[in-house]
Amino acid sequence: SCMGMLWTVRHCCSKMSRFAFNCYRHEVRLIVRVPGQPAIILLSKEGVTQGNSLAMALYGIALLPLAEILRAEEPSVMQPWFADDSAMQGRAPPAARCFTKCCKVGPHFGYHPEPEKLHYICPLADEAAARAAFEAEGYTKVSFCRGHRYVGGFVGSKAMRDRWIEPMIEQWVHGVKELSKVAQRYPQTAYDGFTQSLQS
Repeated sequence: SCMGMLWTVRHCCSKMSRFAFNCYRHEVRLIVRVPGQPAIILLSKEGVTQGNSLAMALYGIALLPLAEILRAEEPSVMQPWFADDSAMQGRAPPAARCFTKCCKVGPHFGYHPEPEKLHYICPLADEAAARAAFEAEGYTKVSFCRGHRYVGGFVGSKAMRDRWIEPMIEQWVHGVKELSKVAQRYPQTAYDGFTQSLQS
């Protein structure tokens, strides 16, 4: 909710509040243009606008109260947040309780966790206890694994990380070889392809 976000920004980061207020005090307009017809204007009072230079910061600040509630509920569970990607690190029983609290309180802050996307990373020896802890909280569709991709990186065992990264290294090597062929005749084009495409 924009109103909730503006209130949180005013109290947690007052230096940004005037700019945020000027951007979001009215409905954001989305103009849909159809050739040969009048424009359709959709008004939105929810979320932040894609392309706004402060959108990520405002979204992060708007989720601070949720993170503080979860931290107070289960202080032993560490929670790294990156925009709407949250993670929880800790033993299975408190992590399961923390996720339950997130599912109950999150929608009040516009954050809607999806339990079917939940991945719990643990050693094989701990999986039975972790499965029991999450099933006790009512989560039966949790994926238990030794490692998983997270925010462009990987969390988990070294063997799983190596299995995840090897295909990407092969693609990188293939791309460099192809660009080196192009570079023999068109070095500027190869450099541009490297910086604009392969490196990104």
